[in-house]
Amino acid sequence: MRLIRQILNSLRNKIHQKRVLSSQNTSALNKDGDNLLVCDDPIIPRLRELCINFTSKCKLKCTYCSAGKDGYQGFDITEADADILFEFIKKNNVRSVVFGFYGDTLESDLWSKYANAILDLGITCRIHTALYRQLTSDEIKALSRFSTIATSVDTPDRLKQAHIRKGLDLRTLVYNIHLIKSYALLNHQKLPIFEFNCVYTDHVAFDLCNLITFAHSIGINSVSATDFCDFEQFETPYQSVLSLNHAEIISIHSHVKKAIDIANFLDIKFDFQFLDSLNRAAMGEKLSSQDPYKSNMYGNVSFYANTLRANQTRLCIKPWDNVSITPNGEVFPCCTYGENLGKISGYNSLESIFWGDKFNRLRKALLNAENLPIYCKNCQAAPACSTSELADTLKIATTN
Repeated sequence: MRLIRQILNSLRNKIHQKRVLSSQNTSALNKDGDNLLVCDDPIIPRLRELCINFTSKCKLKCTYCSAGKDGYQGFDITEADADILFEFIKKNNVRSVVFGFYGDTLESDLWSKYANAILDLGITCRIHTALYRQLTSDEIKALSRFSTIATSVDTPDRLKQAHIRKGLDLRTLVYNIHLIKSYALLNHQKLPIFEFNCVYTDHVAFDLCNLITFAHSIGINSVSATDFCDFEQFETPYQSVLSLNHAEIISIHSHVKKAIDIANFLDIKFDFQFLDSLNRAAMGEKLSSQDPYKSNMYGNVSFYANTLRANQTRLCIKPWDNVSITPNGEVFPCCTYGENLGKISGYNSLESIFWGDKFNRLRKALLNAENLPIYCKNCQAAPACSTSELADTLKIATTN
């Protein structure tokens, strides 16, 4: 039976690929009949990056997240599903694997086994992890091999940080960073890039400049800031800076511009992901919070969306080269998309999902700026653009 399933999956995957190639051999046209492509070559999806969530468990206990509430029960990926993904990575031209986008990867008993095996293949690996507890020697050894290690830090104020993420002590996090760097240096390895991910709320609004200089002082190469997402089922003392009055927003906008200047001076990569929304709010535009909708793991969320204007789409190539996989095998085009586009099973392979109708409909919606899902309409991570800009970007990205 297993052999029969494998043969059926292989045939199904070939059929899906032929359908995609056939549908894309003619140039995509927008509603006015204009060619979206610069040349006649098709934009062929190539799955180059897998984001694998080994667990939904997390002990950061963030005050605004369901995973931080008493009684929360997370779950882990099965070894069978992990084996399926590892075999896919081995057999296909996957260039990059990301460990964790929700939950803390290090809470899984399986992560280091598969991380080391994937790294042994010469594949670039990145990880999102809390670093909230002292690492073991085996964890330090494995993490030192990653190209990028991202961790959640919102402020250099240790007590304030502990109030936001109750499981995090900055002293332990900094110590772990130095242990990883020390091991890499001792073994003549390239140092990982370390990144701070900040949830930018009113509570830490004026800590951003200090966060960047603090990051620089301990050798952090990159800082990103995302807007606060309100989990509707929980009360929280924090709010989005976009919900403040205009005078407060202007003051925060000035602080963010200063932070950008400091980051440029210190040669730190700084990604303020909702800068467009903040710019619009500072100019007096009234932004409204979106109605709550399902996020892909932790319940319903709402936030101040970076809404699209007429005939705009998102400058996002993820549906063409990326999938995000939850511990129960659900497959998403990115880590913020609220609807799975398939689930890995004995009869449903990752290939058949990626080349399947749901992914293809999403790609078509983005290319034509029509029938975009709410998750894409409200996305803050990808900037707005014209359909021709997206097509041009895709032509470059999918041929490199």
